[in-house]
Amino acid sequence: MARTGRITSILLLITVIFSMTLTSCGKVGEISITSAGIESIAPKGLRGFDAVVLLGIHNPTMEFTVSSVEGNVLHDGSEFATFSADTITVARKSDRVYSLPCSLTLTDRLAIVRLLPNLTSGDMEGITANVTARLRLRSGLRLRLKFKNLDIQEMVSGNTEEVKPDEMEKL
Repeated sequence: MARTGRITSILLLITVIFSMTLTSCGKVGEISITSAGIESIAPKGLRGFDAVVLLGIHNPTMEFTVSSVEGNVLHDGSEFATFSADTITVARKSDRVYSLPCSLTLTDRLAIVRLLPNLTSGDMEGITANVTARLRLRSGLRLRLKFKNLDIQEMVSGNTEEVKPDEMEKL
């Protein structure tokens, strides 16, 4: 009888742990970017910039780390820069704005000349970004997120809804 009680307790414990894992994994799909902006930008050499991007992140699940952030920036469909960003840790069950240090490198020397009108006027029309990032949850779950054709003008002006990844892949 005692053995049956232990087995039942173990099965109950496994069921609870499994359901908690499924619930937290289900909420991972609800993680989204709620806002974006540029805190600072500084030239680095002739073809590079260091910047700090402000990202509003909605996180209804557990704490996670964002790493291996990289991507490209396009102007009217043509790539003009690549970028990478530092690692950040996102607090559990939060809606916060995080500072994300980034490095941006222009793909060719004429890119800055093509962009000069946009940079001087602050107009980001026609500028989009493709971003790939890795998430690692405290539970050990690892994901690769891909965001495609993010409209920088909409994100910086705040005229966009929450942005969810176009692709989410378990690693």
